Amino acid sequence: MPDTIHLGLPLIEAAQAQKHVTHNEALLRLDTLVQLAVTSRALSAPPAAPAEGDRYIVKAVGTGAFAGKDNQLAQFSDGGWVFYPPKIGWLAFIADEGVLVAWDGSAWVAAVSSSGDISELQNLLRLGVGTEADATNPFSAKLNNALWVARTEGEGGDGNLRYKLSKESAAKTLSILYQDNFSGRAEIGLCGDDDFHFKVSPDGSSWIDALVLDRATGAAKLNAGLCLAGDISPPQIAADQNDYDPSGLATASVLRLASDASRNLTGLAGGGDGRIVAIVNVGANNIVLKDASTASAAANRFAFGADVTLGAKQCAVLWYDAADARWKLLAAPQAGGGRGGGEAPADLELLVGQLAFGLADALNAAQFLGAAGNRFADSFDTLAYVDAAGAVNLDTGTAGVLKPTASSSDALGAQTLNSNITGWSGYTLRMRIAASSIAVSGSQVRLTLTPPTSGASLVVSAMYIGHKAATGDPYDFAAGKAQVKVGGAGSFTLSAGGANMVSDWITFSLDEAKDVIVALDITSGDTRANTAMSSDFTLYYKASAAEAATDNVSGYTTVNNALHVVSRIEVQSGVNNLVVRSAALPATAAPLSMKAVARINPVDGIALNTEYKISVSRDNGTTWTYAALNDRFTVNALHMLESDPIDVSGQPSGTQIKWRIETLNNKLVETHDIYLYWS
Repeated sequence: MPDTIHLGLPLIEAAQAQKHVTHNEALLRLDTLVQLAVTSRALSAPPAAPAEGDRYIVKAVGTGAFAGKDNQLAQFSDGGWVFYPPKIGWLAFIADEGVLVAWDGSAWVAAVSSSGDISELQNLLRLGVGTEADATNPFSAKLNNALWVARTEGEGGDGNLRYKLSKESAAKTLSILYQDNFSGRAEIGLCGDDDFHFKVSPDGSSWIDALVLDRATGAAKLNAGLCLAGDISPPQIAADQNDYDPSGLATASVLRLASDASRNLTGLAGGGDGRIVAIVNVGANNIVLKDASTASAAANRFAFGADVTLGAKQCAVLWYDAADARWKLLAAPQAGGGRGGGEAPADLELLVGQLAFGLADALNAAQFLGAAGNRFADSFDTLAYVDAAGAVNLDTGTAGVLKPTASSSDALGAQTLNSNITGWSGYTLRMRIAASSIAVSGSQVRLTLTPPTSGASLVVSAMYIGHKAATGDPYDFAAGKAQVKVGGAGSFTLSAGGANMVSDWITFSLDEAKDVIVALDITSGDTRANTAMSSDFTLYYKASAAEAATDNVSGYTTVNNALHVVSRIEVQSGVNNLVVRSAALPATAAPLSMKAVARINPVDGIALNTEYKISVSRDNGTTWTYAALNDRFTVNALHMLESDPIDVSGQPSGTQIKWRIETLNNKLVETHDIYLYWS
């Protein structure tokens, strides 16, 4: 009779003599193969002094008594070796390694990892780590620390780690819930929609959506206000302060200052991109924030356009712009006129509007504020809430500004720059263009700038345009020069091999009867040039100068018949009338009243409410009501406008809010920010 299929145990045949022999052999095999544990699998020859019953897996290639028995189970019995060929699925514990292996038909492979972990688990119904899982929480863990580490490239991974969570549909919730003794206190995630929510609760029952990030635009809705924490009260200021750096400034949001007399602050340390700091004068004497003072290091200076004086109990809110490495003004006391000589603006929405502008600027996205999301601020860093496609004569070439398009004429027609000139790192270049090559005059100019076609990109830290001084060197500026900016920034890069770059329109009175000077400070890179121009074009250069903004300079080397970087100069010949409106802003209920706040730069003098208008709609732009605008105050050439309350109760009922801006009589007006409140 044959042996059994799986373990090869001998069967007792009918009428067999000496049945005990067969029975005992079967028991010996069972003793060997059941609960299989071997001493080692590292021997290819028998050990020198095996004990009765010792078991081994023969390592290839077997020699001596193990010859021809590779991968078989060998047991020492009755002074000799008995061998058992393995079958697929057999498990064996390797004592000297502490691992469990399985026979896969051709080799013994790890059944578990060397650390004893199971290598694969599939379709488990429950898993508890340090605790017991249940039907509500089929995966439960009770522990003090958890670590997730990216699998490195050397281990066959890609070095990244992304934790992925997915829900069934937008109406479902996907979140992380933070609890105090199993009572919810905070929750973040996609809570009932696909916007990203930050929620908090005082008791686990009532919840506040503190911050919601719009999934489509990135706009942040602050539903519970914005708090500036980290107050410091430095010692009384007893002298003018340069690079002011009081103890605790690094972590402060509010500086409460007092002085023994009227004192100047020429700069503030601790600037970091997007940082917001409020300065409050808690004393009785004026504190003056000096604009663009060279007494402080460049990176600590204020860029306000004018000095800002803080009287007693007054406050200024500053924002640090890393692109210009300067502190900018978000909100300040009224500088006179408007609501009454030097007092801070009293209207709540005007103050909220200023802070909202700063927040939108700092976050580079429009903001919905208030518990009901009924306050909206947009600084136009993106055009997510601007109906640009439906606008008439809208120029969005300057980031953060809405303005009318303009027609133009060439003061200097397009010039061919045909060679790359290298080695300009740290140089100041000043180019003189003779009046005979300037075709027309104008009050607004813009420049076309040509990058090198190859080599190093040209990094420009500053550029200015002006007229040649009547006396002095032929490259000196006369009074009245203007800074050239690109996308609102005074520093920019012309990428090698890239397209021409066109500057913003610049307020500068270009006179076709006068020579023009264009000066630029170069941080690094190469220029595109033409060194075979007419005698109307002259280049002057100087190493380690950084003098583009300086009127009267000296020590420059002359190159005749040369033009670098500037390939065209245009002047505005006319401004078009602008009509632009917002995308729909959702309201929770049909509003009865609205209020608008805007910050504008009227480059051309305007009649407010005649040549610059704002209107609002609650029915998605079908019906409009004009706002009565008031010019409250001006800071850094920007006029703060506030409307009277706008009654929209007579409009058809609706919850799709829109604003509309119009310019008339061909006036150039730049709109930098808009704030809308409805109730």
